[in-house]
Amino acid sequence: MVLLGYIDEPVGDEPTSLQDIFVGGQPSYFKDVKPPTELTTCKNCGRHLSLLLEAFAPFHDELYDRIIYVFMCPKAECSKKNGSVRAIRSVCKDPTLMDENRSQVEQEAEERVVEPVKDLFGELKLDSNPFASANPFASGNPFDKKEKVETPKKVTSQPEPTISSIEPQSTTKPKKTSQDSFPSFFLYVEEETVSPKKFNLPSNIEIDESVLDAEIETEGSAKLKGSDIKQAIDDDDTFNTFTEKVEHNPSQVLRYHLGGKPLLYNSKDGIYQTIIKEKVQGKQFELQIMPKLIMDIETDDFEMDWGTIIVYTDTNDAIELDKEYVGYKEEWCGVQYEQWNSPL
Repeated sequence: MVLLGYIDEPVGDEPTSLQDIFVGGQPSYFKDVKPPTELTTCKNCGRHLSLLLEAFAPFHDELYDRIIYVFMCPKAECSKKNGSVRAIRSVCKDPTLMDENRSQVEQEAEERVVEPVKDLFGELKLDSNPFASANPFASGNPFDKKEKVETPKKVTSQPEPTISSIEPQSTTKPKKTSQDSFPSFFLYVEEETVSPKKFNLPSNIEIDESVLDAEIETEGSAKLKGSDIKQAIDDDDTFNTFTEKVEHNPSQVLRYHLGGKPLLYNSKDGIYQTIIKEKVQGKQFELQIMPKLIMDIETDDFEMDWGTIIVYTDTNDAIELDKEYVGYKEEWCGVQYEQWNSPL
């Protein structure tokens, strides 16, 4: 199941919490434990990176919490350079919070069973119900025993992992700093839907061929003809697949599909080579940021031209924890750019 994130309300002065999914602004951290500075620093200029995405992403069959962060250098000179965009995975395995999550999961699981019974028989009263002796839940909470809690199918009825399936009880308000930050918006998440009909251009549409002969200036004073760009796009089935897929949900700024496959932007760069041919060893695809986000957070001081930002995370979610039961680990992050702005 692919989940898509869309721009919602601006964050503004409203404090964010650990279970929120949002772009821009200031990050929030488990127990106010910040990641090591070397993980949030641009590898080119040494400047502190700005938050691009914070996604609360616990596993549906685990009781601990985890967050995926994507940071980007706000300095235009670092654009397209390795180390200017970095992804970090944070995990919190505090036993107390995990117990609270367990209680919440047990309660929600019981409610999912009890509610349908109420719909059939009215208000459930086991002491007077003639079916009480046959009811497997008549003796109390079905999750009294720990081993039942740890059985994934008992924890939740959802067959697929979700971005936000278990909400932690505690929240942390981010502290404002002097560092540059991108405009901030909350995201709402929906399951991807694909329209049955594909939009086709009218057969009588006319294309101005003179536009294809016009020269377009790119970075480094290089000039390309519009026809060159069109040819580069037409020749790349990967890019065509990307655009066709996005056409169904053009407002998406985030794609989440743990263990699935990313939607690649082009087949002519090292990122494609790494993902398709070399594979990202020991890691699985988790999420990617989509180019529509550029329209929402780009500023006059910092123009963006990336096509997609892809994040792979550790397959077994291994991480070293500190005394607060919080850990941080850098994950694989690949950025694909407009292919006609790069050597083909």
